[in-house]
Amino acid sequence: MNMILKRNRRLSFKTIAVFSLTIWCIFAIYAFYYPQSKNFYNYIAYITSVFYILTLLFIGKVCSQTSQKDRFTFLIFGIGILVSLIKDSIANYILPNLAWLHIPKEFGYSFVYIGYIKSYFWNIIVLVFLITLLKKYFMNKIVYKPSFLIFIIFYLILFSVLLYFSQPQKLQHINWMNIAYFGIWFIDSINFILIIYALIHSKNINLSWLLSSLVVMVSIEFSAVFYYNYNYNQNFDALSDLFWLLWIILAFLAFYRIYHKKNYQINSWFVAPNTLESKLAFSTFALTNLGLIIFFILAYMFDFINTQKFICGFLLIMTYSLISILIAKRIAGSFTKPFQQLQCNIQELMSLQKIPTKSFHFEISEFDFLQKFIVNHFTEYNNKSEQIKTMAKMAVQVAHDIRSPAAAIMMLVKEETNLPEQQRISLREAATRVQDIANNLLNNYQQKQVYSQSHLLMLVPTILSVISEKRAQYHNKKINISTLINKAAYFKYINVNATDFKRIISNLIDNSAEAVCEKQSGTIDIKIKANDQKVKIIITDNGLGIDDFHLKQLNEGKKINSSKKSGFGLGLEYVKQFVIYHQGNIEFESTLGEGTTITLLFNTEKSPCWLAEEISLCPDQKIVILDDDYSIHGAWDQRLFKIKSQYHFLEIHHFYSGEDCLNYLSTLSINDHKKVLLLCDYELINQPFSGLDIIERSKTNKSVLVTSYYENEKIIKRSILANTKILPKSLAAEIPLNIQIETQLSVQQPDIILIDDQKELSLIIQFLAKSKNITMDVFNDPYSLWEKLAYYPFNIIICFDYDLNLPINGIELAYQLYSLGYHNLYLATGYDIKQSDVPYFIKVLSDKMMLLKLSNTKST
Repeated sequence: MNMILKRNRRLSFKTIAVFSLTIWCIFAIYAFYYPQSKNFYNYIAYITSVFYILTLLFIGKVCSQTSQKDRFTFLIFGIGILVSLIKDSIANYILPNLAWLHIPKEFGYSFVYIGYIKSYFWNIIVLVFLITLLKKYFMNKIVYKPSFLIFIIFYLILFSVLLYFSQPQKLQHINWMNIAYFGIWFIDSINFILIIYALIHSKNINLSWLLSSLVVMVSIEFSAVFYYNYNYNQNFDALSDLFWLLWIILAFLAFYRIYHKKNYQINSWFVAPNTLESKLAFSTFALTNLGLIIFFILAYMFDFINTQKFICGFLLIMTYSLISILIAKRIAGSFTKPFQQLQCNIQELMSLQKIPTKSFHFEISEFDFLQKFIVNHFTEYNNKSEQIKTMAKMAVQVAHDIRSPAAAIMMLVKEETNLPEQQRISLREAATRVQDIANNLLNNYQQKQVYSQSHLLMLVPTILSVISEKRAQYHNKKINISTLINKAAYFKYINVNATDFKRIISNLIDNSAEAVCEKQSGTIDIKIKANDQKVKIIITDNGLGIDDFHLKQLNEGKKINSSKKSGFGLGLEYVKQFVIYHQGNIEFESTLGEGTTITLLFNTEKSPCWLAEEISLCPDQKIVILDDDYSIHGAWDQRLFKIKSQYHFLEIHHFYSGEDCLNYLSTLSINDHKKVLLLCDYELINQPFSGLDIIERSKTNKSVLVTSYYENEKIIKRSILANTKILPKSLAAEIPLNIQIETQLSVQQPDIILIDDQKELSLIIQFLAKSKNITMDVFNDPYSLWEKLAYYPFNIIICFDYDLNLPINGIELAYQLYSLGYHNLYLATGYDIKQSDVPYFIKVLSDKMMLLKLSNTKST
């Protein structure tokens, strides 16, 4: 057996099971022919002890791998095995060797009491094990189920009847021995009921092995109590030891399989009580046992069973119950298999989102019909979904295509001063309407992101998107929604929850629209003003207005009953809470019958480093414009016309194909390449490259990505790493264009470069470095680093924080630096990051002050 343990990884469970059960069969044959042999008892005692030890070994292995909550269940079982091993060792090896002591007769009676104590202890151990096993999954549910209560009552009545007819004298003479006897009988009955109920709900072969072993153990306990008390069969000692060996073999096989299959989660061993399989198994089992009751009643009525034979009833019922439950589960499995297969097929259809190529065939024709019905309907649903996706994709593409000429028109209207005022107004209104249509398409069809917390939000494009939606909503009503935005507001950011902010702006416009509709027609003016610290959103309508009483309550923050007709609409309490929560302010002004003005005030936030707030040009700049939309090229020409007329060396080159653009850039000399400013659209229709691909491949020093996807995190990440700033396409007409005389940068070679978004901390570290005669250049964002990076040698020490307060982290920045040839990279952060957590080319410092020692170890 030790050899088996050494080779357990190479031996299959089947091999171990066949070997173990063969040993038992040999002993069974031996016991049949030599029931009184002393050698039989010695051999079976040795083998039983070996299986005790093996079972304890695998219980220990399982406990070392399982979770804390399941470990207690297995330990309880192990304690029972250990106590049995100790008790049997005393009975088989120690007491026989003390025969020369001439033990008094009274001690023999004491040992009978010790046997009762052992039986009590072992049965209580099994009871606790079963309760902990069951409660982890469904004990808290089944105790209230009538079926479970009926199950308990049925077996208790059945066992009580057997007890009454088989042991009538026990009930007539009450003494301590009989009370102990009834106690063991009751606990064994409860254990058997719990084992059978658990076996009904078992879906794990390991659990079935374990529970089957317990059925054998409880059966032999029952029979042992009867036979030992009344000595009906003198050969029962051999039978008892033989079946005791069988149960410990089955328990060993169960834990062996649990360990090698690594299935330690008890919760996964059971089917739910309300499943079809459990209900069918329970019903089938109940019917088979009902037949057993009828058999006993008829047998007793016709005197086929006497009192002595009734004792065999316990063993017969338990054996019959075990066999019937296995048959019931087999029958239930055959009925539930088509349902499970159908469920798997449906899940596969849903997960793949397409019809699998394999055929689904059932043995029952009704299931084939049901499967065909589901597949046909899924195919129809899938086709409709594909049509909707295609339509959504087309709508987004149309919106993108519309936005470009709309932005171009807005740029032309802004720059063209020779057009009559009326024509300019008409063009502006037409362009605004086109932008509204595009925004509305995107709002309805573009995949929406859900924001769970506040973040930086670009104010003007967000509000314009809501206004476009509202214009589409009220297009058939006589409501004119106009906007007025001052130049300082276009590139301002606020820190709010984007979804909630859009909701409150939408709600305020809806309130104004309702108030205006009561007067049949009217206007809603939305103004956005900003300075360096604050941004102001003013929504004015000429609707019904609000009376003084309610106006005072609104400004004082009191709760009032909302009313559309009264002019103060729905949701104002929520609007006020939202504004105050984000450290803002809200004011209400109104005159009854004339209209209402609502003013929202928010703190502005510093614009993110990746946003292009202006475009700086050199007098000899080579401006390369890449866009697949012809109207954008004309708009850029119009915007650059005045500057081009003043600076004749400024060049403008237009490209509609990314490949043509790359070919042109590759022909430039090094000096000319440094003069390139690439204005590039992100989405190049029907081309293998995106605008970011072109920027990354061209390696230009200066580029701006002009796109409507300015909030897409993946695009932002790539833009930061590519040293590219992002310009929202809707703001292309508003971005300032400045001529800047380029000066030659004078960069002194420092010992260390530090990249950290915390200015105060980095200044302190820089000051400490200076006190140690260490020169240090500090950068608070990657763009300031990219500007000077070319002037630094490749062996310079670069230290960075993990959290840069950007969509990218320090490790992602390090990858880019490493690809550029900078290999002395150090990570200094307050996060718990170990050396094994980062790429091999990054060295982790224990704290940021450690970088002051790096200059002494600088690589050459």
